[in-house]
Amino acid sequence: QARLQRGPGKLLASAPEEPIAQMTRRLVALSGAAAASPSSQRAALLALDLLARECGAAMPQLFDPAVPAVVRLIEERDPLVLSSALLACSALVSSLGVRLVPHMPLFMPPLLRCLEHSLFLSEPQRDALLAAAAWLDGCGPALLTALPMFLHPYLPRLLRAVLRLASIDSPAAQAVGLAAKAKALNRALARAVPSRQLLPAMVDAVGVASQAGSAAQVELLQLLQTHVTLRPPAEARTHAAAVFDVLLSGLHFRSLQPFSEALLLAPPAAVEAATSAALAEIVMRLDEDSFGAFFERSLAWVAPAGVAGAASAPRFSLARALSFFRVLSGTQIALRSLFAPYFSLALPHACVHLGSSSPQQAAVQSTGGGPAKRRRLDRLAGSTGASAGEAELEVALTLAVAAFLEVGFANEAATPPAPQLRALEKALIARLGWAKAAPIEYALLAAVASLAAALGVDGCKVLHYELCVASQDDDEAMRRGAVKGLQRLYASVPDAAIVHSPEAVPFLSELLEDADAETRSCALELMNTLEQSNTGLLEEE
Repeated sequence: QARLQRGPGKLLASAPEEPIAQMTRRLVALSGAAAASPSSQRAALLALDLLARECGAAMPQLFDPAVPAVVRLIEERDPLVLSSALLACSALVSSLGVRLVPHMPLFMPPLLRCLEHSLFLSEPQRDALLAAAAWLDGCGPALLTALPMFLHPYLPRLLRAVLRLASIDSPAAQAVGLAAKAKALNRALARAVPSRQLLPAMVDAVGVASQAGSAAQVELLQLLQTHVTLRPPAEARTHAAAVFDVLLSGLHFRSLQPFSEALLLAPPAAVEAATSAALAEIVMRLDEDSFGAFFERSLAWVAPAGVAGAASAPRFSLARALSFFRVLSGTQIALRSLFAPYFSLALPHACVHLGSSSPQQAAVQSTGGGPAKRRRLDRLAGSTGASAGEAELEVALTLAVAAFLEVGFANEAATPPAPQLRALEKALIARLGWAKAAPIEYALLAAVASLAAALGVDGCKVLHYELCVASQDDDEAMRRGAVKGLQRLYASVPDAAIVHSPEAVPFLSELLEDADAETRSCALELMNTLEQSNTGLLEEE
């Protein structure tokens, strides 16, 4: 070992084959000797590692007998020897390369069992985690470099183990950098293995990733994105079914969690963001028919009861709708006007979810009564009905739908049919006065502005009138939201102040005496804006 460390390259250049063969046999015998101490075995394995790295490529036949001995030590999993055995194994794999192919059925199962060992412990011990980290650092990269085309029988098992290791978040796992090493190996997988082998393995790993939690699911989606980005576009089109199966697992993640966990917005939100990023990247490599099939499948999943029944669907429909609009957001931005046909298909669902209430509110609304009575009952139901978690989910869905509408109308979307347009306008205005809308008011106002700009000065007459009427509502939040909506409408439609101000002025005059200071301030600011616009027009004439 001392001679190897001083100058292994010189040793290889000057030594004939026979002394190297003798040294290898002695090292193998010492490493596997029953009477040898762990320190002697480690020294022999480290010497074998150095010798294999320097001489293995030139004299591979000398190291064939070392493979079974090293694999046997790995299978014994002696913590004092295991890391050295894994290091020697990685050197042998790198050196021998395709010579190992006939022996893979013998050494791959023990190697995979070693990687999986920490996953079977109720609380992974430090030694097991260190061994897994050494495997991910050494054996994994060596296998992917030397034998990438021959790993396909073992890829599903390997990928499942790596995803689960990436999701371990204990202090011991963080101390050895387990998650970072798993991510690095996944990146190597994305580069080394062809789509025809890796994508089926990823589909096989979907169930494990979903059960392991959001970290594993995000890792799977990032692996998909990296792999498809690095491969020729034709491969993504050829294997579109497998690509979409993995993407759909991200879309379905939130709704598959127990209801109490589905309301915890952070972990599913990370999965939805990863799915959105992957889809936006992958869609550029697909043809229109492939993406159209995926979109229709997703749209059918988000509202299984149909648009008409979505408002009274189970609470899980909120989770499905939230995932749908979040996942599609990245693609909507990437495709811009090319997304317009899909925007039109999803718009009815957006209208329903924006205009729908929680189940408790829907029950109150079904009792009928005049508009004022329904408003009072809606507010009562909103204050006593849905749980805090469900309210958070509904706020998040409203934000996602508002962003969907803003981007969609900004990208030359076709004007919806009149009944649908009226329903959308009423739903947006109602949400502006929603008690829980304060944190997302900016998104609702942006949606109003985008819709008004798309409709133009003549098309936004009804929207303008409805906002004026809403500014006289009994509810303070509704009045304030309506006058802010008018501000955004005038700002987004150049000639609206000139055409529509006569209709708005009487309503705004009453708001100047409103009890709410913010409403008064907004109304006064808008009145000044309208006056300046009209003054400027007169001066031009």
